[in-house]
Amino acid sequence: IIVIEEIIESLIEDNPEASRVIVEETDFFERYIPLLNQLPLPQIKEGYLSPLNSLTRFLPAEQQKKLFSKGIVQIMIKILDSDIFDIRIMAIVIISHIMEAGIFGLKEGDQHPYLQQLVTDGSVARLIQIQQSKEREEIQEYIAEIFAFLFKSFPLPELIRKDVIEQLKDQSHFNGITLLAECPDNHTAILEDDFASCLFIEEWMSLGYLHLTLLFLHARHYLNSKKIVFAVRDRIERLTQDEYVDYIGRDHDWDDLKKTELKSKAKEAFDLINEVEEIIEEQGEYEQIDADQFIAELNYEEEEEDEEEEEEKQEEDEEEEGEKIEEEEQKIQNELKELEEEELKQEENALVIVNDLKEEENEVKMIQQDYFNFDDQDAN
Repeated sequence: IIVIEEIIESLIEDNPEASRVIVEETDFFERYIPLLNQLPLPQIKEGYLSPLNSLTRFLPAEQQKKLFSKGIVQIMIKILDSDIFDIRIMAIVIISHIMEAGIFGLKEGDQHPYLQQLVTDGSVARLIQIQQSKEREEIQEYIAEIFAFLFKSFPLPELIRKDVIEQLKDQSHFNGITLLAECPDNHTAILEDDFASCLFIEEWMSLGYLHLTLLFLHARHYLNSKKIVFAVRDRIERLTQDEYVDYIGRDHDWDDLKKTELKSKAKEAFDLINEVEEIIEEQGEYEQIDADQFIAELNYEEEEEDEEEEEEKQEEDEEEEGEKIEEEEQKIQNELKELEEEELKQEENALVIVNDLKEEENEVKMIQQDYFNFDDQDAN
């Protein structure tokens, strides 16, 4: 298997055509998959999955769809029971590649072609078990992505709905959230935690934001529609204006076709928003909303003031701490200077003592010389 893996890797790396030939014109999978399936789980090594990982990465989506019929997903589900994390992560990546290829060419509202079979054979149930377990974060991220592909235009199971959507939000997996939003049953969970306020933050994603917004508004769920109206009404209104769209279009090199599509969707969304606003006015909710917003603004201003005071206090503390550090550094420098002066003074004193000793030594020598000279004179 290792030899097969090395040969396949060298052939297909960054080579979609070679990948296509292997799938369509050889019996590689008819031989390789049964061989892999027969191996006991402890004997499966990471390298054995590398050809499948490369093929699912480089193979065009249409050819990738053919891999599903060969039972690869079911084998990868089994391999997810491996004790080795690197093997589990490669298996889940391969499943994700195949699930993503499955949505290629689907229209809005079309469901994933593999969903029913994977529910029937227990693969979805096993993925749910893993998602509910304490599996590592990297695995959880891929499972959330797989569920986003697999449950396109279909209600996410209630058991995992909240966790999967939160995981996708944490990953900023906008495409996955949009796929799930094709089913109105998923809308309430998606719009939790003030998600609507995150829309239209990035200008370059405006068309995607509009597509998602229209999915929410077309569902005509009053409470969810209100969340959209209050969060993005003004942002959508700007996108109906030629001058504004032309302005941001220049920044992002949008052609006329894209700008026209964007303005058309923005107008459609804004018309739906106006309908929701009429209902809100009929319900007399704007007065309550205005009051709530006023209180919220007051609270926000108080929070801002508290934050500013906290920042000022922090700056003062940091400045005070900085001054203390400077004072301490100055104190140390002064002490070092005093030590240097003391050492210099000691050196000077030592030099004086040495000079005094030398003078005394010279005087002794002179006395001795005089004594010797006196003895010589007496002898003569």
